[in-house]
Amino acid sequence: MRLEEPFIYRIEALREPPPVFRFLREAGPLDEREAYATFNMGAGFALFVAAPDAPRAIDVAHAAGFTLLNAGSVEPGPKRVILEPLDVTYAAASLQVR
Repeated sequence: MRLEEPFIYRIEALREPPPVFRFLREAGPLDEREAYATFNMGAGFALFVAAPDAPRAIDVAHAAGFTLLNAGSVEPGPKRVILEPLDVTYAAASLQVR
C-alpha cells in the first residue's frame, strides 16, 4: 500500500500464522480482520516479480535456504488489498501505518 499507484494486491494463499499471533488474537481479543491489518500475521517480506518469473524466484529462494510462497498477484484497479482465503478486503485508507 506504500506505492501511490492504484493497485489491487490480490492474496490467494496465506501461510499459517506463527503461534504467537494466535495468542495475541485470543488475548486481545482481536478479530481476524484487525489482526491481519495490525500484525500482518507473520507474513514477512513480499517480493513482487512478473508472473512468468515466479517459479524461478521460488527456485532461487529455495537454493538460498528460504521459502517463498506464490501468494497472489498485483493488478490495476482501486487501491486495496484482498485476502481471498479470509474474504477480507482492505481499502487504501484502512491500512495506514499503525
